[in-house]
Amino acid sequence: MEGLVSRLDPQHDDQLNGLVAELAQVFNLARQHLPPFPHFSYQIAPRYDRAGLPEALAQVARRHAPLSVRTSGLGLFPGDDPVLYLPLVRTAALSALHADLWATLAPFAVEPPPLYAPDQWTPHLTLISGGLSAAGLGEAVQRLLPRGLYWNIAISALSFIADSGAAQFIEHTFALGA
Repeated sequence: MEGLVSRLDPQHDDQLNGLVAELAQVFNLARQHLPPFPHFSYQIAPRYDRAGLPEALAQVARRHAPLSVRTSGLGLFPGDDPVLYLPLVRTAALSALHADLWATLAPFAVEPPPLYAPDQWTPHLTLISGGLSAAGLGEAVQRLLPRGLYWNIAISALSFIADSGAAQFIEHTFALGA
């Protein structure tokens, strides 16, 4: 998958990497069950039409000032491969940025999942994506519950993550408000 994302500020990037590494070690998780790097996604798709994408992303970035996002405890997406995550509070500024991104960049996305559309989007920071049984998920939640995990994170840029088939990497980044 490819996508439109924001990376975290250095402090929270380190904190989230630490949590993911700890969970990976304690629960012996394979790399495929872990996020490639700390980020949250505004939109994802199997692929994007690249013609004009960087210019459109730069225009959206210029229209929005840097912002702060807050985590609010723990969350779980159920299913065959459940996802344990830190939910982000949807503020007016975050929702406006997401809606602008979706409207401006949807024409570039090839079959984006509707769960990322503005009326369904649940912004989050993935900790684990699959790889744990229900009992293992319960243990992971018990391990993290005492920590609070209420963070204020500075967001200063938008990025496009490309997928080579072997790895995901950041192809473009644009500063917010610049």
